[in-house]
This record gives sequence, structure tokens and C-alpha cells, in this order.
Amino acid sequence: MGYTKTKFEKYLSETGEIGYVTETFDCLVYANGLPSCFINEVVVFESGDMGQIYAIEEDYIQIIVLSLTEIKVGERVVRSSTGLEINMGIELLGKAVNGLGEVRDGSQMSFKSTTKSLIDHLPEGFSNREVIIEPLNTGVAIVDLAIPLGKGQRELVIGDKKTGKTSFLLQCILNQAREGSFCVYASIGKKMRDVASVWNFLVTNKIEKQCVVVSSYAYDAPGVIYMTPYTAMTIAEFLRNRGANVLLILDDLTTHAKFYRQISLMARRFPGRNSYPPDIFHVHSRLLERAGKFKKSSISVLAVADTVLGDLSSYIQTNLMSITDGHLFFDINLFNAGRRPAINPYLSVTRVGEQAQTPLVRELSRKLTSFLVHIQRLNQLSHFGAEFEQKAQQDIATGEKIFSFFSQTKDRIYPLSLDILIFAGIYSQTWINASLDEFNTDLDKLFKTYLTDQGYRASVDGLIKTKNSFAELISFFELDKRLFFK
Repeated sequence: MGYTKTKFEKYLSETGEIGYVTETFDCLVYANGLPSCFINEVVVFESGDMGQIYAIEEDYIQIIVLSLTEIKVGERVVRSSTGLEINMGIELLGKAVNGLGEVRDGSQMSFKSTTKSLIDHLPEGFSNREVIIEPLNTGVAIVDLAIPLGKGQRELVIGDKKTGKTSFLLQCILNQAREGSFCVYASIGKKMRDVASVWNFLVTNKIEKQCVVVSSYAYDAPGVIYMTPYTAMTIAEFLRNRGANVLLILDDLTTHAKFYRQISLMARRFPGRNSYPPDIFHVHSRLLERAGKFKKSSISVLAVADTVLGDLSSYIQTNLMSITDGHLFFDINLFNAGRRPAINPYLSVTRVGEQAQTPLVRELSRKLTSFLVHIQRLNQLSHFGAEFEQKAQQDIATGEKIFSFFSQTKDRIYPLSLDILIFAGIYSQTWINASLDEFNTDLDKLFKTYLTDQGYRASVDGLIKTKNSFAELISFFELDKRLFFK
């Protein structure tokens, strides 16, 4: 953060306190002295490197080192009298920064910011919050219809590695950026090529000016990786305070927990379950509580958690499930079966999304959920084959068309009105005699027509707005199916 040996001398003259390093570890050092220090205060070593006070004991203090430089025993350290702060400004948009808010390419910020924000502070109180009533459209049909989200919601995205979670997150960013929201993507302890892939996606789709990428690499100092989600949340709060709706991606908090565990073990804290520190729940809940729906804007969070072999009962995963407002489960079995996104609607939950839906979409969502459960039961009996009655066979064929509709590539974003139109068409038996290939062909035509034909798009949007219930919409399509064949 621009600390140098000159800063060391400046802080020494201001505080008149000096400490000495007594023990060093990989990411943590012990020091004595500095009698007036406080938890989370930034300290500067004689070498110019920075640290943050982690714990204060009677005979020593513990300091998280925020660099990869080797700190030596006997090195002097001084207080800064402040917590960890980062520079703020609207010019952050379109930038890729590290876990301490510094521009990644090494260049200086294109502005001289006089605004600084502490990266760790208490969440906003209840008096500044409001009920979630506005939908967060992801552009992913299965989520927007079956597991809806609201602006200000904190949703967990959970599943095994390599099951398409990042592709889904990029779809959400693309749709929200097109709707005018700002997006902050925090990549926590990832490979450099993974971060580069995300940035290239933003540039390719020309939305990088509405986004900030906060990244720490796997080889960065554990302290920097630990600070990354706090820096990202602070940037999201800055954009929120300007009246903008913000989508914050935290990818991922299981990695964050592992690095925090490493720091805690170095600090000789008593380990809890799976050797994680006892306060890991508090660390994540305090962070995620800073999001929500506020009076003029919102911060919506998609927090990522990795599982192993689809196990949802692990310690960090269950912690995060209890903190957040629901979860989207990416099923490795569905991914291997070729479904994209591999979201299992039966094991996914949204706790506040329904209240943000219109009456029509809420009724549609309940019909869809009920039908999906019905299809699941029929599939369990599918070994009877030809012995199924005709109605059951039709329902299974309809279910296949629904899941084919739910299969989306990363570059395909469905507007909500088109989602409603297509599902209503499937539900009203528009394609009852069509093969799956014929249905997919019509689906592609509808998608392209909706995007390119302004008159058609206005007709669909206008129709959806005039219908107050899903039953009313179905009744209309049973008599008039012209919108489905363009």
C-alpha cells in the first residue's frame, strides 16, 4: 500500500513507540513492544513491509505479514494508528486490483483519491435496511424461474470443482451489467490463468467498465489472500453508497477458510472441527452481513463454496449454508450427464427470492417446482417403459423439453420475459408433437428473434405485463400460439 522506509520513520516519530520481532513463521510474526496497539491496526516493519495486528497477549503481539518478504528476528516495527485502508474512487471500475486494493498491472491509479475506506468494519444496522422486493435476474432460466433471487440476497453457489460454477457466475455478471448494475468479482487464492480467463470474458463482452476484479493468487501471502473478500466488499459498499445496485462474487470462501486456518494455527489458536479456528463462523457471517438491501441500493452476494464428491455436510459448507439466504447446488452427476448449468433444482434453496417475484412469475415458479417433482417421481418408475399410460409418457417428454430449455451455454442469456414465454409454451403443450430436435430448433429461432426483432420483443414484453396470473397466460396461449413460431 505504498509503505516505505520513509513511512517507517514518519510513524516512529508520530507514535514514539517501537517493537521488535521475536519469532517468525511463514505468514505470522511475534513481536514485543508497541504498548498502545490495537487489534487490526496496520504496522510497518523497518524494511517497509506491512502487517496487521492479529492478537494481543500479555507478553507479545501477533502480526499477520502482508507480503512475501522474509521478516527477520530483531527487525523493528512501528504502529500506524489506523486499520487497513484502501483508496476509493469511481475510477476503480474497469480495473483489476490485488487483495489490498492495488492495481494489478503495477501502474499507478489514474486518479489521486482523497477517499480511504477501512476494509473491516461493522455491518449496517437494521434502520438502514429494507425488505428485498426487487428480483435479481441472472439470465439463467432454471434459476430465474425455479430458484429465484432478489437484489440484496446472499446466495451460496456450492458444488464440486469443475462443475460449471464459474460459467454460471459469469452469466450472472453479464446479465446484471447489461441491466445497469456494477459487479465486483473477488477471486480468492486462485491460479493466475483463472483470473485472466474471467478478465478476458469481461473484455470480450465489453462490460469491464462496469466491473472491478479483486484477485489474490495462490502464491500470494496468506494474509493478502485472507484480506481479499474484505477489500471486495469494501469496494462494493463504495459503489452502493453512490446509489448503485452491486453484484458481488466471492470465489471462493472455502479457500478463504483454509488460509485463515493456516494463519490461526501459526498463531497457536486452539483448533476446532477439522482444525479450523473456533471463530470461523463469525469471520464469514460478519463479512456477509455487510451485504443486503438498503434504502437506495443493494449489495447482492453470490458466495462460492467447493464440495468434495457432492458432500453438503462438511463444516465450512454447512456454516455458509446457515449464514446465507439459500444455495444453488451444482451436481457432479448432472454435469457428467451433460447438463449445463448442472444445477440440481431439488437440492437448491432460495429463502427470500419468491417475495421479489411478480404474482405471475410466483405462480409460474410454483407450477414449475410441482411439475419437476412430478417428473422426478415418473423417472424413478421409467423402467416400466411401455406399461406407462399415455399421459405419463407425455409428461416425461414435456420434462425432457423443460430440461433442454434449461440447458444454456455461457454466452446465452435469457431475458425473464422470454423465460416466461417459453415455459408457458411448453406447459400449454405447444410442442406436444414435436421431437426434441425440432423443439431445440424452434427455441433457437425464438431466442434470435427476441434479440433482433424489436417489434416481436415489444409484443412479448407487453403480453407478459398484461397478464396477472399464469393461468390467464396459459389460457391465452391455448387459443393463440403465433408468438411461438417465427
